[in-house]
Amino acid sequence: MTKKQVLFVIGLLSVSIVNIHGSQDLEGCNVGTTHDDSNMRTFFFKNFENNSPKKEELLRLKLYFNGKAPAVSIAENEKQLVFGYNHKNPNQFGIYLTHEDWMSAENPCHSEMVKDTFSQEEYTEVDVVLQKDGRFFVIVYGNKGFAVSCQTNIIFSPESKILIGYAGNKGLHKFFYDCPMRNIQWKRFETALLNNIQSSLKQK
Repeated sequence: MTKKQVLFVIGLLSVSIVNIHGSQDLEGCNVGTTHDDSNMRTFFFKNFENNSPKKEELLRLKLYFNGKAPAVSIAENEKQLVFGYNHKNPNQFGIYLTHEDWMSAENPCHSEMVKDTFSQEEYTEVDVVLQKDGRFFVIVYGNKGFAVSCQTNIIFSPESKILIGYAGNKGLHKFFYDCPMRNIQWKRFETALLNNIQSSLKQK
């Protein structure tokens, strides 16, 4: 992630960063479970109670996952964006412009190398933001949090849907969605993103 991308994300956000150790952090969320056939659950933007988009956005949604391979997809007709892990490298998460690219682990629009960010022992907080111009953000919080963003140039409508689940999951697995937004704790968020910048610069 470049410094310009990070500053853009910081300017975009007005959400919270919280430690997930108690049920009070999940108060007001809806509970979802994945299907036994590994398909992700489907929801429509218009049915969310806590979707809190700004005027330039279609979607601003908070989720909590406790699996190591969460996946989120935005879809409408033949258009589809996917956030998920690289099927060839489970320590790399990114945004893909098609489902086919994601499945083949090719051509991520933006990806980050991460390790142990997601856990089966506790829930990890995730924000998903989709702008009207097609820019897509996924912000993952925690001590090893990261953010990915992509100007997809794919335009969605309020009738779009979002698919939520865990990649490759073959059993019933729980997640929380449509959670209330809260005020951001800036210091923790900036620290996570600056760590990302330093890591990216070292890789280059």
